[in-house]
Amino acid sequence: QQQPEQQQAEQQPAMGLGKALLITAMFVALTVAVTWGPMEQTSGETASRTFLQALHLQRSGRVHHAMELLETFVKQRPHHSQAHYELAIYKRMLGYHEDAVQHNRMAIRLNSKFKEAYINLGVCLENLGDAVTARLAYEAALKIDPRFMPARSSLAALAESEGDMKEADALYRRALAVRETPAQRLRRTLLLPAVFGSTQHLRTRRSELLRMLDSMTMRPANLLRVPRDALYDIGVVPSGLAYTGLNNKAFMETLSKVMLMADPALAYAAPHLRAHRSMQRLSLTELPLMPSGKIRVGVMSRNMGDGSMGRMLSGFTKYLSRRHIHLTVFLAPQARDSMTQAILDGADDVVELPFNLETARQIVAWYRPHALLYPDAPSDPFTYFMAFARLAPVQVATHGFPCTTGLQTMDYFVSFKDYEVEDNERLYTERLVQLDGLSMRFDAPVPKPLKSAQPRRFYGLLDSDHVYFAPESLEKFHPSFDEIMLDILRRDRRGKIALIEPRRATWSQSLLRRLHAHHRTLPNLEARIVFLPQASHDEFLHYIRLCDVVLDTFPFGSFTATREALFMSRPVVTLPTSLLSGRFAQAMLSKIGLSELITHSPQSYAAKAVELGSNDTYRATVQQRINSMRYQLFDQKDVMLQWADFFMSAVKEAVPSLPFGKRL
Repeated sequence: QQQPEQQQAEQQPAMGLGKALLITAMFVALTVAVTWGPMEQTSGETASRTFLQALHLQRSGRVHHAMELLETFVKQRPHHSQAHYELAIYKRMLGYHEDAVQHNRMAIRLNSKFKEAYINLGVCLENLGDAVTARLAYEAALKIDPRFMPARSSLAALAESEGDMKEADALYRRALAVRETPAQRLRRTLLLPAVFGSTQHLRTRRSELLRMLDSMTMRPANLLRVPRDALYDIGVVPSGLAYTGLNNKAFMETLSKVMLMADPALAYAAPHLRAHRSMQRLSLTELPLMPSGKIRVGVMSRNMGDGSMGRMLSGFTKYLSRRHIHLTVFLAPQARDSMTQAILDGADDVVELPFNLETARQIVAWYRPHALLYPDAPSDPFTYFMAFARLAPVQVATHGFPCTTGLQTMDYFVSFKDYEVEDNERLYTERLVQLDGLSMRFDAPVPKPLKSAQPRRFYGLLDSDHVYFAPESLEKFHPSFDEIMLDILRRDRRGKIALIEPRRATWSQSLLRRLHAHHRTLPNLEARIVFLPQASHDEFLHYIRLCDVVLDTFPFGSFTATREALFMSRPVVTLPTSLLSGRFAQAMLSKIGLSELITHSPQSYAAKAVELGSNDTYRATVQQRINSMRYQLFDQKDVMLQWADFFMSAVKEAVPSLPFGKRL
């Protein structure tokens, strides 16, 4: 016979949810019913109802549905400027930037003083790479209202993203002179260039930033308090510091203290967790299991598209053992593609979250997860600020952002034995857990024939060139990696280095200036650094085919690009560090028996790369060895069982009172 608390657990609303059933639908249905009731509507009233219903849907997380309703509404009311503006916001959230631009322009055409629409237009244009027109949009908003702080912040942020730190700082100072706010002060403090001018510049700016944050923790909290919340008022995380190759534990800890001072509501705790000083006393009534006895594990990220994180999470949701686990994806507004759908298809439940911290926290708390995985929390403001809250007894970070979060609410950091060195526990505020394996189970990429595939000469590369491909974004190019690239070009006169064209043209200009400033003696440098266009995943795999050798960036290395280059049988050269972020390639190369490609100095790195690039026979032999062993990087069945065992043991330790594994 069931105990009373077990009976009550079965009655919990979350227990009966089927695949992809959304809690937000209930909120919306209730709101609509209360607002309009059963009365008949005229055509005008029906249109108004559609508009209001779309707003409710968006606020409760169902942005796709809200967008569809607003598209219907603007067809009925094409001269409704606010509807075009709201629709543009939803389009931008979901990655439809071209459509968003059109609706913003329509909102402005209908209301020339619509300063908020100018800001949204500028953000969309930035996302499309049109910084010049984006700046004009922000300036137009400022002309309408010289005291409009979002316009001033947007101009400063644009200058920062373009790499003009002096201009960005000057714009923030002007904004503070108009009206000093904690948010503006914080954003000015957190200024970071995408491409640093030198190693000394990097170290100096990092030290300044830590010193300024430290001084902020000494101020009265009310001087830092933002008016609304951290996501709306601050909206940035200096994640670029992870690329420095330095221990950022102190910085991340101090940053979290400052953010909590700015927005104390970040320290939200779910009511059922707040009621007890010790979570070990939680009962089934407060934290129910599934009727089958399974624990509820949630995962949250805003990078679930066709990128590194999306490919990692598709394997996680597809292959995580469900013997004792019910897996829920908490999906924040983001662009969706086939990879997103694969992630959602692999989950047991999907819960859409609004782009609003307060409501999103309440929705997650309502589900009462036993464990929450934040695979890359500091890479995005929404997931970073969500991770401040205590929403589950067990909260976990992992290597999607290969650095400690610095958050007191993050209990564990899951890493892997081959990625860590002795005594690395000191680098984390979380409890470090080291599994066997290389991450999660991945499906091997399936290269598709490309109709648009171009030969080398299309990109300015000759068949006789020795092509060295460094496939990471330029933010990850540390100044110390410059010497390695230049040494390769000195040693190999037929060598060319291929890079991915950055989102901002100014970034490539900054990198070339940095190379020229320190190494003016190398002739024809610009002709030997080739930028390949931004590409889809299939085009990216084609780039790997075109190259001879793949260069793992130093000191922040590559995880996904290394794995995919090895799958394409291309040799990867690496120089590992002692930090997680610099050890991915060495672990993979060791796994497939190619430790000879792991170097121990910048000079040996360049020498090994040139040996591979210029010696066709040696390179072909290495490629054959890679080809025979590469599937070991993908056939990681045991690691997903380890993940499941970890979640079970961590939840048992946190809440030992629950009858795990028993059918209720």
